[in-house]
Amino acid sequence: MSVSLASIQSPPTPGQCHVAREVQKFLTCTYGAKNPTYRIALTGDSHAMQYQRPILALVQKYGWSVTFILKSACPLVDPALYPSNMNNPSCKWWSVQREKYFASHKPFDLVINSNSTLVTRYKNNMAAAYASAVKKITRRNTTVLLISDSPKAIDGVEKCALNKAKLLSGKCDNPRAKALSISDILPAAVAGNHRVIVADFTEAYCDRKTCYASRYDENVYRDRGHITLHWAMHLLSRLDAVIPVKLKHLG
Repeated sequence: MSVSLASIQSPPTPGQCHVAREVQKFLTCTYGAKNPTYRIALTGDSHAMQYQRPILALVQKYGWSVTFILKSACPLVDPALYPSNMNNPSCKWWSVQREKYFASHKPFDLVINSNSTLVTRYKNNMAAAYASAVKKITRRNTTVLLISDSPKAIDGVEKCALNKAKLLSGKCDNPRAKALSISDILPAAVAGNHRVIVADFTEAYCDRKTCYASRYDENVYRDRGHITLHWAMHLLSRLDAVIPVKLKHLG
């Protein structure tokens, strides 16, 4: 299934154009120019989905089209190397469909990806499965932009942030060392692939000691692992800065 901008007048709301964790369905949604300067894809789990709105802003700015290929709790992996202790059967099926989709369509110019470390950590063969999936994409001359996963907030940050006194006193913040204690193993897995760009936005969240629940007058998190729509839009300039210059040519 594919949906064009011509049939959807407004951009997707958070939660739209993705497949829920337990649902066995493959869905793609395409937005943007009918004759785009470049074709972009966003794929991965709910942590990739968080970048829908800033990417749509770039689509409008640069005359791109973007195709969303998203499934909750389903990071980008090669189904042939599917991690043995991933406990979501529908994800393996979805990964097969995603791979078929990429193979049977014209290569994208850029594929943007991000994945939750709460899903990828401690999974047997995850690094190899990720590197293999990325290699299959990049060997068709596609650039992959991997956004490292964000620092983690404290448990219950969304409730804590509603209490202004706690928010202003720093009780909703997380020490940097604790926020980054769950490392993202995937950037290292693709370090040797020259067609991969890794973007790390940690410094937007944290200073040397603390990762903040609210920064620059914006609440950062909507739960321990997910960011708010407003914070995603705050990251727009950083996302724009890591996009290859060649893809910003307006023709």
